[in-house]
Amino acid sequence: PGRPPQRWTSLGPVQPGGRSRPFFYVAPFLITSLSFANLARSLGRDQPFYVLQPQGMDTDDPVHDTVEAMATHYVRELRSVQATGPYLIGGHCAGASVAFELARQLQADGERISLLALVDAEPPHVSRPAVHPLTYVRRRIGHYRRDRRLLAAIRWYLHVVTERIVRRRFGTAATRRLADLRSRHAGAHEAYAAGPFDGDVLLIRSAEWNGDPANVWQLRWSDLISGRLDIEEVAGTHAGLVQMESS
Repeated sequence: PGRPPQRWTSLGPVQPGGRSRPFFYVAPFLITSLSFANLARSLGRDQPFYVLQPQGMDTDDPVHDTVEAMATHYVRELRSVQATGPYLIGGHCAGASVAFELARQLQADGERISLLALVDAEPPHVSRPAVHPLTYVRRRIGHYRRDRRLLAAIRWYLHVVTERIVRRRFGTAATRRLADLRSRHAGAHEAYAAGPFDGDVLLIRSAEWNGDPANVWQLRWSDLISGRLDIEEVAGTHAGLVQMESS
């Protein structure tokens, strides 16, 4: 008889080897651990790197409808690798809110957070400044031209739009389930009302986001923490930070 199919797990051991303390990184919507190999390698071979990814990617597991429930699930997952702190935690985009709540829940359990790194992240329940659609498009085009990425950005956008249309109209039960998962997670993030975090936060901003004056509102993370908001800008695009693209 063949091997039984492996079940989906929320804990992706991208780079489990190394002598340093593990770094647990919360992925954005429907991005799996397979996308983070380059990022893990960039941290060095001695840095264990695990990705926390959504439950419900297969038919057997329930979908979490709140950020708090996602974080509680991730607490159990990371403790299976590292039972006690201090912890190194990060999150990208929508995953940053879950990482923030994860750090808060660990603190409530008496654990210490050595690093909380949020990458191109929107502070929960802070209103995004109103920007006219044409102004937004003009800024995006201007950024990609300066960064010599305009054609690549157009191709990526067309790919995303086409994929969503095809998935919605012609997708299998599995692809429709993923679309539903994304929708429910979006609702959970919109409803999330974060409490305070006692400590410092490192906010990493891509050149793409930092180049847009409207994105200064990201700095409102400082309203939710007791310590410093340290800001670091890195070259590249918002999506490119997942795979550490350098050009």
